Amino acid sequence: MNVTSSESLTKNLPPLLASRVDRHWQDWQTSCEAMQRDPLPPADTADMPLLGKIWACSEFVADTMIRHPELWFELLEQGALKCSYSLKTYRQDLQQRLDALNLSTLSGPLNDAPLNDADLMRQLRLFRHQQMLRIAWRDLAGLADNVETFRNLTDLAEACVDSTLELLYLDQCRQLGEPCDSEGRPQRMVVLGMGKLGGHELNYSSDIDLIFYYPEEGETRATRPMAASQFFIRLGQRLIKVLDEITADGFVFRVDMRLRPYGDSGPLVMSYAGMEAYYQTQGRNWERYAMVKARVIGGDRAEGRDLLDMLKPFVYRRYLDFGAFESIREMKALIDTEIRRKGNLHNIKLGLGGIREIEFVGQTFQLIRGGNEPELQIRSILDVLPLLAEKGYLQSTEVESLVASYHFLRRLENRLQMYADEQTHLLPEAEERRLSMALAMGYDDWASLLQDCDEHRRSVHASFAQLLHDDSREEAVDKPTQSLKNVWLHELDQADAIQSLQAEGMPQAEAVYEQLQQFKHASQIKSVTANGRQRLDTLMPVLLSLLVKEQDPSEVLKRVLALVQSVLRRSVYLSLLNEYPHVTQQLVTLCAASP
Repeated sequence: MNVTSSESLTKNLPPLLASRVDRHWQDWQTSCEAMQRDPLPPADTADMPLLGKIWACSEFVADTMIRHPELWFELLEQGALKCSYSLKTYRQDLQQRLDALNLSTLSGPLNDAPLNDADLMRQLRLFRHQQMLRIAWRDLAGLADNVETFRNLTDLAEACVDSTLELLYLDQCRQLGEPCDSEGRPQRMVVLGMGKLGGHELNYSSDIDLIFYYPEEGETRATRPMAASQFFIRLGQRLIKVLDEITADGFVFRVDMRLRPYGDSGPLVMSYAGMEAYYQTQGRNWERYAMVKARVIGGDRAEGRDLLDMLKPFVYRRYLDFGAFESIREMKALIDTEIRRKGNLHNIKLGLGGIREIEFVGQTFQLIRGGNEPELQIRSILDVLPLLAEKGYLQSTEVESLVASYHFLRRLENRLQMYADEQTHLLPEAEERRLSMALAMGYDDWASLLQDCDEHRRSVHASFAQLLHDDSREEAVDKPTQSLKNVWLHELDQADAIQSLQAEGMPQAEAVYEQLQQFKHASQIKSVTANGRQRLDTLMPVLLSLLVKEQDPSEVLKRVLALVQSVLRRSVYLSLLNEYPHVTQQLVTLCAASP
C-alpha cells in the first residue's frame, strides 16, 4: 500500500519536488503509527495526488500535519476542509477548545487562582495551526477564491484577538478590580484593527496592526484602586504577549503597534480624549491613509464606533482634498527609497507595480473625495475600485485591469507565505521554491509565471504613475527655470533678483520684484503651516514663469497674489494648482483678462 500510495502522491510532480514529498510521506506514516491511525483515511485515497500537490506547495502544511496529525484528523472528521468558516464559527470553535480546559470559566472571588497564561497560549497556537492548515488546504486545492481566503484569515485573527482580550480582561478584573470611569461606570478597552485586518483583506502570514484605547481616566473598583490607564496598559501588554510571543508551539499573530499615536514612543493605550487631541492637532497625512481601513475588532464595539465617527473629519475632509496626491507621492517615494536600499526590487507588495500601488490608486480618490461622497468611505479595495469606475473617476477597462492584477498579486503573495508561514513578499531565487510557486499558481514553469507577474506589475505601475504624475499635464505649462526658483526661494539682493527676472524676459521686472517682496514678508505668510509653505514654494516659481508671457505682469501678479493670500489657510487649493498646472495657467489668463 505504501509504494502505491507514494507513487500516486508524486506522479504529477517535478522530480525535485517529488523527492521532498516522498520524505514527508515517510514522516507522516511515522506520526500516524505513533497515534495508531491509518495514514490513509477511508475513502480518501483518491485525494493522494492532491495531498502531494499541497505538500509540494507548502512546507508549513506538511510540517503541521506531521507534528500534529490530530489536528488534521479533526478537520477531516468535522468535514471542515469542505466548507468556508465565518467569524461566528471561529469564535465557537475557539470557545470549545478553551472550555475543554476550563480556561474560560472565570467566576469566583478575588483570591481565586489566576488564569494560566501558558495554557492559554498553547491552546491558541494549536487552534491557529489547525485553522491556518484548513485555510491553506482550501486555497491550494482550489476550493476557496481570494475573497474567501482574505475573509477567513481576517475572521480568524479577529476571533483570536477578541476572545483572548475578553478572557484576559475578566481575569484581570478578578485580580485587580473592575476599571471604572469618573462616574463609577465599568469600562473596557477597545481594539482597532488597521490595514488589511481592518479591510477584511488579511494575507496569510501577516502582522496584525492594532491600536488600543479606553474611554476615559478613572480607577479600578478594589480595596487598593489602580488608575484605569495602568489597568489597560497591563491588559494591552498581556494581550500582545499571549498572541505574539514565540513559544515551542510558535505564535498566534505577530502584533505591530507602531500605527498608534506617537508610534513606539507613545503610550501603549490612550484615552478617548487623548486620541481626539492627538488627531486634531498632530495627526499626519499618512495616518489619514492608515485610518481609511480602521475597524473595531475587539472590546467595546459601541465605544469603538464613537471613536471612528469622531475621526471621520480627520480622515475625510469636507473639501476636495488634492493634498492627498502629495501625501501618497511622498509615502511612495519613501517606500521606493527603502526598496532600493535593501535591493528588494522583486517585492510584489512594495516594489514598482506592486500591491501597495493598487491600494494607493483607490485610496487617493477616497482621501480626495471621501468627505463629499460618503459612499467612498469604505474599506475594501475590491469595493472601492469598481465604485471609481461607476463614478467616472477611472475608466472601466483600467479598473478591470487593476482588479485582475490585484487578484493575481494577492494570490501569489498568499502562496509565497503559505510555503513556510513566513511574512515574505519577495519572488524566490531558489529553483525548488520557484517550482513550488509555479505549481501553486497553476503554471507549467517559473518563466511563464514570472512573465505574467511582470505584465501585471507593468500595467499597475502605468496606472499609478498616470494618477500621480501625468506627463501630458506637465507639458501644458513650461517648468520654471532655476533662476525663477531662486528669485522666490532665496533672499537675493535686489539688483541680482531684478537681473534674474529680466534675463528670463520678465517685463516690469522691478515692479514684479517689489510685489514679491511685499507678499513674501506679509504676516499671513509667516503664520502659514509647514505644509502650506511647501505648497506655496512649489507654486510661486510656476506663476512667475507664466507671468513672463503677460504684457502687464505687475497688475496680473497683484490680482493673483490677492487670491493666493486669501486661500493660504486652506492650502489644499495650492495643492490643486500644483497638481494641475493647466488650471494655474487658466487662473493667470483670467486674472489678466479682468480684475
